[in-house]
Amino acid sequence: MSSLKSIDPTLYETDFLQWIETTVEKLRNQDYAQVDWENLIDEIEAWVGRNGKVSKAI
Repeated sequence: MSSLKSIDPTLYETDFLQWIETTVEKLRNQDYAQVDWENLIDEIEAWVGRNGKVSKAI
């Protein structure tokens, strides 16, 4: 018997807007253990790649 992993789609894959809203809520509530860190980091890196360096407001 082969051990194939069943891949359930994540909220990130099925409803991006809802994923953003849920992620923001988790961060605001400091529920860091439940944050989808892998996809959040990927999105931040992609945003930086599209927009160049992030400048700090002074």
